[in-house]
Amino acid sequence: MSIFTHPQNSFIAMLVLAICPSIVWGQSATLPSTVPLLVKVLYENDQPAPAMLRVRLLSSTDLYATELYTDEQGQAKFPAVRAGKYNVLISGANIEETHSPGPFYLQSSEPLHVEYIYIKKKKTLGDDSKSGEQSVSRDELGIPGKAHDENERGLVALEKKEYGKAEEHFKKAISIFPQYASALDGLGMVAMFEGNEVMGEKFFKKSIEANPKY
Repeated sequence: MSIFTHPQNSFIAMLVLAICPSIVWGQSATLPSTVPLLVKVLYENDQPAPAMLRVRLLSSTDLYATELYTDEQGQAKFPAVRAGKYNVLISGANIEETHSPGPFYLQSSEPLHVEYIYIKKKKTLGDDSKSGEQSVSRDELGIPGKAHDENERGLVALEKKEYGKAEEHFKKAISIFPQYASALDGLGMVAMFEGNEVMGEKFFKKSIEANPKY
């Protein structure tokens, strides 16, 4: 005899359908998809930012979501962020508060999402360097202009998820300046995005060897 024959049984069956549809239809409930997010904070000369900068993750309408602080490599690693649209706000001692250029999207299909945020140091009294900080620092590091330009193109391609183009530009930068930590780090990110964790770790180690601040 069917459980739906008796009114009381019918009520129980309807209650089960309303509360546990996944059980009735043989499907398991799933939690909202999350994505690991890596925020890399850099100065305009491609040098990593210092530790203990506040990295606030905001909704697309700038409502507070969560926050972390940069580590010694100038990175903030959010292990599981719900897929969606976000902004980032960076603040801390001796830097200008910096908002991400625009909202970015976290997609559930991504194995890892990386955002590069460039910051500026706060100007102090008597500081006449203006935009000279970038060129002076780059000269001190010995990074040729052509290598820097190729690295910038690689970062732009990486943001667009054009991994083949990004890899090409990073390799060109390294062919000009083999100890270019930022370009080596970029190749590591490309490898990680393509699922080659071993190669990614290899490039990350080379990046640190070239510049311990990475």
